[in-house]
Amino acid sequence: MTNHILVAAVDFGTTYSGYAFSFRHEFKDDPLKIHANQAWNAGGRSLLSLKTPTCLLLNNNKEFVAFGYDAENMFSDIVMEGISENNLKIALEPEAASIHSQYLPTKKLIGTEKQGFTMTEPGTKYMVVDLGGGTADITVHKKLSNGGLEELKHATGNDCGGTSVDGHFFQILTQIVGGPLIKVFQEEDPEGYLDLFREFEVVKEQYTRVKQER
Repeated sequence: MTNHILVAAVDFGTTYSGYAFSFRHEFKDDPLKIHANQAWNAGGRSLLSLKTPTCLLLNNNKEFVAFGYDAENMFSDIVMEGISENNLKIALEPEAASIHSQYLPTKKLIGTEKQGFTMTEPGTKYMVVDLGGGTADITVHKKLSNGGLEELKHATGNDCGGTSVDGHFFQILTQIVGGPLIKVFQEEDPEGYLDLFREFEVVKEQYTRVKQER
């Protein structure tokens, strides 16, 4: 027999956690009399819960600071960089590229010498092509007289970026040497497998430059 006055249980869930306990003297008379925290407070009067988020906040020395809603609230205060809304702008990549292009000298733009194309003239319509690793997105902008931009066609695209080329290369390689050999290569020499695709990336860049020079 022990002299512990209560038994406590803690449930650490994937998303939320909670606890409950039962006093020894109460258990003898009513074994179903179990106590639990009745109100985890998220910091606002509108959210009271029997459980709290499974969040643990540590300091730089990996020491415990807070748990649950307290950890979330304290972390949100920590990550606030002190930038006011008046000093913060969030822009899409096509918009940023479009604004940057307004300042490019026309003579540096390929194909503009004969046509006399300029992106600074109000009413000019042009495409912005974002060739990313996974996708290629195209949007159409129009230069306004007040210096702003009008989006004539929102960004649309497909999975035809650089990684798609890698995927086709992998398929061709598999057809040549066979899937089992590729699997052995991945498992027994992962560093060599990684080097292979890095070398392929170099070849892609060289091929692009050669095509442009031609």
